Amino acid sequence: MNPNAQPYKYPSRSRLRRHAPRGYKRPGEYRPWLDDEFHFRCVYCLKRKVWAPTDIWCVEHLIPQSKDLNQACVYENLVLACQRCNEKKLSVSAPDPAAFPYGHCLRVHQVTGEVEPLNELSEM
Repeated sequence: MNPNAQPYKYPSRSRLRRHAPRGYKRPGEYRPWLDDEFHFRCVYCLKRKVWAPTDIWCVEHLIPQSKDLNQACVYENLVLACQRCNEKKLSVSAPDPAAFPYGHCLRVHQVTGEVEPLNELSEM
């Protein structure tokens, strides 16, 4: 393994989403697309599904359904999240990690594994 590899490093550049499926009636139906889109990892804490196969994984809404029900089944509003992060976010809106690179405002502490805010934009 590369000694310089950082498995918990947020992207520092924006990117276009690779997929754009449409027409599903329930957010959970987008799960296979989101798994691939976000490389089978939580967009918030970067935990990989393979590292926690018994965890509950969620289709998370960047703009919560409580704030805009019209966004409930819009692919660009959906991300993959572990249950812990999904529960911590609750009804707070978050920027799309593909459009807004989280690497500018968050980092995972290498010793504790906690997500650290780097500026006021990342305080939650």
